Amino acid sequence: ARKGAKAGGARGKGDNSPIKAIALDPNTGTLYVADSSQGSVTAYDGATLTVRDVLKQAQSPMALQWDDRSSRLLVLDVQSKDAGSLLAYAPTSKSWSTLHTFDSTFGDRPPRRLATLEHRILLQVEQLVAIDGDGAPAWSVDGDPEIAALIPIPDGRVAVLCRDGSAVGETDGANASVLIFNREGERLARILVGFEAQLAAVDTRNH
Repeated sequence: ARKGAKAGGARGKGDNSPIKAIALDPNTGTLYVADSSQGSVTAYDGATLTVRDVLKQAQSPMALQWDDRSSRLLVLDVQSKDAGSLLAYAPTSKSWSTLHTFDSTFGDRPPRRLATLEHRILLQVEQLVAIDGDGAPAWSVDGDPEIAALIPIPDGRVAVLCRDGSAVGETDGANASVLIFNREGERLARILVGFEAQLAAVDTRNH
């Protein structure tokens, strides 16, 4: 595999690497690697790293997520800043389906991140959006947070890391915030994180 792969489809600003995301099928050990420059997703044997298959359905795959409940690979295909699709690949039948084509329903831009939460798919668009497994919108979170990460929790909640407390209005001196939502999009908790304050409190004396 090439250097520069990023787990979970995360993409940083200024990231010019063609390798945009990786995902693992834990049942078969297949490792999927998205290459946006080639418009391909390569399936590797996770043990030997030999190529099992090269999937060419997506024009510019930017994020991957293995959906264990449905035994399928979710592929975020972003053709431009205003156009994209969420695709699903079923390895057993080697078939593709389009779950959603992005338009004004989800704002002006395709998602930048995706994750799974039980039977739903989470997308970071201009806001946090959850859709059902067939692509139908389920719920969305108001506002325009600067989302840095989506972390599903096994009990059906999701943790959303937001830069600079942007999703909560007043930051109270925090550098970031963590919001906890349940499976229906209801906010359960808000945690403010002040990295500078924590670093300033560290005892630097030799022990």
